[in-house]
Amino acid sequence: MTGAYEIATWHAKGTWNESQQDGKTCCPAHDDNKPSLSVKQEGDKVLVHCHAGCSQEDVISAFRMKGVWPERPTSFPAQAKPKPKPIPAVVADDEIDQERFLTAYKIYYAARGPKYFQDGRTTENPKTNVKEYLTNRGITANVLDDIYELPAGKLKQFGLRRAGSAMVAPMVASSALCGSSDDWFTGVHVTRLARDGRSKADSDPRRMRGLSKGSVVPFGPPEGDILFVAEGLETAMSVYQATGKSTWSALSAGNMNAIAIPSWTKEVIVCADNDNAGLKAAKPLAERVAAMGKTARLAIPENDGDDWNVTLQSHGDEFCRDAILKAEIIEALTPQSFRVITAGEFVDLTFPPRENLLPPWLPRQGLALIHGWRGVGKTWVVLGIACAVASGKEFLGWTAGRPAEVLYVDGELPASGLQDRLRQFQATFGDEIGDRIWIDTPDRRDGIVPDLSTLEGQA
Repeated sequence: MTGAYEIATWHAKGTWNESQQDGKTCCPAHDDNKPSLSVKQEGDKVLVHCHAGCSQEDVISAFRMKGVWPERPTSFPAQAKPKPKPIPAVVADDEIDQERFLTAYKIYYAARGPKYFQDGRTTENPKTNVKEYLTNRGITANVLDDIYELPAGKLKQFGLRRAGSAMVAPMVASSALCGSSDDWFTGVHVTRLARDGRSKADSDPRRMRGLSKGSVVPFGPPEGDILFVAEGLETAMSVYQATGKSTWSALSAGNMNAIAIPSWTKEVIVCADNDNAGLKAAKPLAERVAAMGKTARLAIPENDGDDWNVTLQSHGDEFCRDAILKAEIIEALTPQSFRVITAGEFVDLTFPPRENLLPPWLPRQGLALIHGWRGVGKTWVVLGIACAVASGKEFLGWTAGRPAEVLYVDGELPASGLQDRLRQFQATFGDEIGDRIWIDTPDRRDGIVPDLSTLEGQA
């Protein structure tokens, strides 16, 4: 059962009657502590009725904002193992992207967990270690409704290093929160915790699974005229605690400028981390917001290296709230003017000659695209080209003019597969390619690849 069951059990106080295919839960459209919403499954339809008087439109809209309406994957039936459902349209056709999304889907289901369904009703996930971890970070706001705990014993089956349990946050497409997409769930952000739950695991504690570009973890309902955007998950929780207003975690510095900005907000305050990566990521977002005609502010903690969670722990909620709300307004950039000269002056200028990296078709300052059907060997060809350029040798009849350094940004191969291919090419091109080819692979990346078409992404 999906649909009505998901709705009925979204809240810890929800109940579900399997034989009657109906249930009761707390209504998300008003402050409801005593379940007043009836939910029933009729064929493919989910029927909801609020006995406190909320309209069906308001109830469905509130559920969509929380991401628990049937179009977004949430929970699963009693006594049933999590089973992959059809992949939403947000997932690309690429098989590896699909595999990563399905892994994220399974982690989400495992963290939400059938073990909390007992005696015909759901019981609250205790989230003991997550609560301990957040409390130790100074976070006391109610942010646990959409944060889950993955038991330590389940980490290994998802390729995660064993430690204590893990904090799991479902990621949502920012475009869906802006109303321009129906694709809600995009993946999970996983934070492995120490065994005592008081801190993160010692090594490599954070991982994202799924499709992270443009995704966020939202806190608080999307209401009012102001939106706060922070980089990290705990930073966003801290900003939400300090302000009480809608706050999004962009999850990584590289994702900050990839998120969509909703039309309902008149002001966006970008709450940056005070380090090089954080500032480089936050300022372009603030400038983009300003260019949209909205008020944009850039809130930066006082001390170098601090984020707003560190500031919250050292100075408290009120200090953070005042500092963030009084942050500097960022003005929209003025377009640069043209620098025009006459044709006669132009032809008299001296420019360096254009160099061919792999004659006759791969020039420096050029763009080349390779097209082919899946499985015909595009990756082999591209890696061979990289090795030819790095070694100054020949490949498929093309000979590089001289050795040059290469940045190889991989987005599909498992790291072990890429290693195997490079070893084979080293046997042909020589060990010198090992010092001239620089590798970036998703298996070593925490977050998304930066936008290499921008100066910030190239920095």
